[in-house]
Amino acid sequence: MNKKLGLILLILGLGVASYAAAYFLRTEKIHSLLCHDQQELFWLKEEFHLSDAQFEKVKALHKEYIPRCEKMCTEIREARQQLEQAIHTHDAISPEVIAALERSNKIRSECEQATLEHIYAVSQNMSPSEGKRFVERMTKHMFPQAQAGEM
Repeated sequence: MNKKLGLILLILGLGVASYAAAYFLRTEKIHSLLCHDQQELFWLKEEFHLSDAQFEKVKALHKEYIPRCEKMCTEIREARQQLEQAIHTHDAISPEVIAALERSNKIRSECEQATLEHIYAVSQNMSPSEGKRFVERMTKHMFPQAQAGEM
């Protein structure tokens, strides 16, 4: 009886060990990616088939772009608050409302341009076909209203 129990435990142990080894080998690439900085970019490496060198360039571009993006987001929030305040302060369209609206639109446009510049810069570090696919995917998210107009 002890031999049968020992054999069952050995087989069970080998099964668990085999499963763990298979799991580790299948997920090793993902686990190694999770150990890097800027985890939000890992999907890019996989989705657009980036080499390690390409991925490093993309990470550097992203790291460089983050402060600019954060600054623009702050400016957009401030401009939106100023526009809302101008709208609620005046009973009709006024020079202050128009100025706040123009500032809000200008900042939003500058942000869109900077984002497009970043998207194109990232795409230049991919193969031509993957770069094109990246630009299409990002601009689809960036300008969903344009996609709706195509229907």
